Amino acid sequence: MPPRQKRQKPNDACGCGSGDKYKKCCMKKDMSAAQERATTTEIEKVRDKTIKKLAIKHDEAKHFFRKQEYGEAEKIWLSSLDDARSVKHTESEAAVLGNLGMVYLHTSRFEEAVRVLIPASDLAEEQQAKANHMGHLGLAYREVGDMENAVLFMNNALALAEKIGDTAGARIHASNLETCRPGGGAAAKAAAQAGLASAPADGHAARGSAPRKGARGGFGEFGASSSMVIRERLKTAHEEGKDAYTRGERREAIAIWEQCLKDSRTIRHEESEGAILGNLGMAYESIGEHTVAIHHLKNALAIVERTGDRNGLTNHLLNLAGSHASLKDYDASIACQRTALEVFERDGNLRSQEGVLGSIAITLATAGRHDEAIQSRLAALEIARKRNNPRDEGAVLSAIGLSYFTVRNTLEAERYFEMALGVLVECGDRQGEATVRGNLGLVLTALGKHDEAMQSHRDALEITREIGDRRGEGNNLGNLGVACLSAGLLEASIEHCRSSLPIVQSLGDRKTEGRALGTMGAAYLKMASIDNAIVHLKTALDIANEVGDTSSAANHKENLSIAFANCGMAVQLNAGDGGDDEVPGEIIAVTAAPEVVD
Repeated sequence: MPPRQKRQKPNDACGCGSGDKYKKCCMKKDMSAAQERATTTEIEKVRDKTIKKLAIKHDEAKHFFRKQEYGEAEKIWLSSLDDARSVKHTESEAAVLGNLGMVYLHTSRFEEAVRVLIPASDLAEEQQAKANHMGHLGLAYREVGDMENAVLFMNNALALAEKIGDTAGARIHASNLETCRPGGGAAAKAAAQAGLASAPADGHAARGSAPRKGARGGFGEFGASSSMVIRERLKTAHEEGKDAYTRGERREAIAIWEQCLKDSRTIRHEESEGAILGNLGMAYESIGEHTVAIHHLKNALAIVERTGDRNGLTNHLLNLAGSHASLKDYDASIACQRTALEVFERDGNLRSQEGVLGSIAITLATAGRHDEAIQSRLAALEIARKRNNPRDEGAVLSAIGLSYFTVRNTLEAERYFEMALGVLVECGDRQGEATVRGNLGLVLTALGKHDEAMQSHRDALEITREIGDRRGEGNNLGNLGVACLSAGLLEASIEHCRSSLPIVQSLGDRKTEGRALGTMGAAYLKMASIDNAIVHLKTALDIANEVGDTSSAANHKENLSIAFANCGMAVQLNAGDGGDDEVPGEIIAVTAAPEVVD
């Protein structure tokens, strides 16, 4: 151990060897150095103390976030942001900005999400965190309608996830990218909600797995356990089950999750047990075992109610609503959805409120309660306008138009489709515009406004070709054929329907194929080309019976009866719906079903 240095007194000779007294030589310099060391040590102590404080505040905010009390989580993370910046701790600053971004995504404050996620992705040094921040930033840009930046950041996130071997993250980013492409439908959008984090980050942004929009919830989040061995086995098996489910191997997923359920009960970890029960409910529902699904989902609900997991609560309620609807227990389904709606209302989550109101409307309409369904749609419209989201507003206006069209209130249907069209054109949503123009064409045909109907379908057809929407192109060709038939343009009707056939056949869309053939049969019948009419109508009837399109089957049957009557034949036709065999006096055209704007 080196000898302890003797402390110099002011009047001693300076230790530097100058010969001067210490007080007139190096004392001032040494005092400054000592003070600087003391200051540095104090700063380090303050910094360490602040970083520890940040960890405590993060856990507190995370608790509120998981309970979906986003306002409380936001307050804590905003305070943490000031602390992180005060001690210049870049890693903590990036993590807090990323967590604030998740709060803003979950509360539909997308412009604010963009504002905080840009610096979060710039500051993040850890590659996993950077990929997650960029993925969330892409989602935020998508929601504000900036598709160019949405695609840019999602592509960057995907490339980085693939580079670091994050296969789960790469799947999520790829799924999100699908929703930004023309024709990216509702299924892709539902899957893409996995890109919204459902748990905050510990030092970096985390991916969640729970969709927040629509009629169904998502995979439950997996919790920690007290036994490290079983915990690691559970984690691995749980992910294997999710992979199997995503691949469509539902029974394999069920077998894996049933074992996970036993393990979670062995270590008495309720959070894990609740998540697995929820996933089992989804899996059993997907293979048609609705009663078993309901049993598991009710058990999952009981657990999340005890643990206070509000995210799990709404997911399980919405999945349970779907299972009740599958059994045609619409009252129970609506009750579950309304309970979830109350949770979202308490949390101020407008985006999820809008989604659930739309789901309730669908269930009410399926139950034949159309007036209530329209009221639910109108409530969703009010929220969409409050959120200032024109794409959602246009989609809800279109859905209201569909509701009125369903109850044959064509004037109100026309009015709402016109409003939807104005909103979607203004915000540049070409896919939504094409869908609404096609639906408006069906309404105009029903109102006898033939020229306007044909023009509306032509406009929709042009857009679907421009954006590469083959399904929309096939539908609009078929409906243009119906509009021409109604206007008496029989050859044009046949030509448009004939053009639609190879498209819908390549897509495997048997229902639209049958309807196009039925329209051609009706046109041939009006042209008195009886043999051609019978061939097309019989094929259309066979397809309608095959796919369960009972309304079209009845129409094809009536037109066939006219055709056989005109050639002196009396036959017994099976329309597949128990209709009578009376020969009608009017040829019936069959339209394609109106489409929902995603």
